[in-house]
Amino acid sequence: MFPTKTRLQVALIILVCIITRLPQLLNNTIALDGDECIFALTTKYIISGDMFPLYFIRQKYGLTFFETLVCLPICSIFGVTTFTIQLSMLLMWTTGVVFYYKLAQKIN
Repeated sequence: MFPTKTRLQVALIILVCIITRLPQLLNNTIALDGDECIFALTTKYIISGDMFPLYFIRQKYGLTFFETLVCLPICSIFGVTTFTIQLSMLLMWTTGVVFYYKLAQKIN
């Protein structure tokens, strides 16, 4: 397993990620941006069984597959809302930051 020092550092990274995004999650006046809307639509289409696109809808770039996989479980349970999409993006962003941290540790 990971040493205690590493666990504390990862916990601190996760805490900072959540704290920096908390105002966005709790603010009802902030709307989704364009990419988040595409993820929401893609997630909605997959949940309803209409389609399973790998790329942005009607485009041949912008792989949305991984973002949609993060959104699917949360949105399947709680519905496709602004909060669930932003929560999914927070989860994916935090996971990416932790992976970058672990990669930087390996390089050193």
